[in-house]
Amino acid sequence: MTREKLKFGGDMRPHVPPEQLWNDFQGDLAFEYDHETYWPTLLKMCDERRAQKHERWVKAGKIIGESEFYLKGGDASSVGSGPAVSEEKSIDPPVDEEKAVSPPVDSSRISV
Repeated sequence: MTREKLKFGGDMRPHVPPEQLWNDFQGDLAFEYDHETYWPTLLKMCDERRAQKHERWVKAGKIIGESEFYLKGGDASSVGSGPAVSEEKSIDPPVDEEKAVSPPVDSSRISV
């Protein structure tokens, strides 16, 4: 039944305004893709967005499993502590210096 609903190569103008539809699909838009122009721009945009997401992740306390909606800059709050996120949060557990134990040293491997 689904196959019968699909239509390939049909007129797209009823679904897309002609000024936004490429000439190849009976539209008015003459667009030529130039890889040398568009690819570096796309990479730059991706790097900027990645940096913004990372900055928001760090600001929220580096919580693994942070909300994607929050990281993308939406209205969602961090999974940490709601809208006001504490700067002191970390993914590392707190270390009690008095109880910290150093790993044993294999003295047979020490050369003098």
